[in-house]
Amino acid sequence: MSWWLEAAGAVEPLFVLVVDDDGLLGGFPFQVERWRGLPRFRALGYDMWPSDIDVVAEPSRYDAVVAAIGDWFRSRSDYLIELRGLTSTTRLHSHIATGAEVRPIAPTWTAPLGSDFSDYLGSLGRSFRKEIGRLQRKLTREGYRAHVASPDELPEALRTLEELHRLQFGKQSSFLPFFDRFSRAAVAGARSNQVFFHTLYDAENTPVAIDVWIRAGNRLLNYIGGRHPDGPSGAGTVLIAAAIEDAYSRGIQEISLGSGFGGWKERWAPHRNDQLHLTGAVGLRARSLVWARDTARTAARLVRKDRNRDE
Repeated sequence: MSWWLEAAGAVEPLFVLVVDDDGLLGGFPFQVERWRGLPRFRALGYDMWPSDIDVVAEPSRYDAVVAAIGDWFRSRSDYLIELRGLTSTTRLHSHIATGAEVRPIAPTWTAPLGSDFSDYLGSLGRSFRKEIGRLQRKLTREGYRAHVASPDELPEALRTLEELHRLQFGKQSSFLPFFDRFSRAAVAGARSNQVFFHTLYDAENTPVAIDVWIRAGNRLLNYIGGRHPDGPSGAGTVLIAAAIEDAYSRGIQEISLGSGFGGWKERWAPHRNDQLHLTGAVGLRARSLVWARDTARTAARLVRKDRNRDE
């Protein structure tokens, strides 16, 4: 059922695996890029905002796997590393060589679904619960309906996603540059019931909002979407509620709304999961090149500031 490896589409994927004789204990998926002749290791799918990631390992062998991956890195010299979206409980950063630093970044937001949709709604704030119900009743009266794309409807769903996302975010979107790569792989994910396109239509059957949800085991992640600027107020709220209610029929036990924009996400998924960003230059040559780059950038900023002041 895996489709993510194709979606990540790294130019140079690298899977660092830890084995014991012929048994696979765990590992970590990287993508390798080149910067001034140096390898830069990033988590596979870096451009697609990986979150809640860590070394994959048998629970009883986690420490051994982390230590082995750390040994692999310590056997190398002169490289860059950037792992974004690591879980706060990871111990990977304590095994990476000196030169890599770790700092907190925006958390992700999750919530257990409970036994049924009403049970989930009961876990939300009272005022927000009333707001959801009011918007659902209002948009239903006005002829709006939520729909999950079938396999035959995937081309239309992808066109809708691109259009509404572009209308909402325009040139500020960091998703559109790799939309084609995502869409090719997401078709496979949708056909294997791992990717779901939820669309809200008005009474004229015009799409006004769309969300893509990705299944990972028993968790459902709200990944990307788009909203029509002329759509009704509350369209996104009604669509998210419909997607969560649909999740129960799929045996989903938890939802995740990803990282960032915590204000609205926390209302749906109040459980905060801290995230880490591990980054750095390891080795004398790597540190020297990064220092030269940063110095040049600082000098360029100062020159621009002086020019603006003179003008």
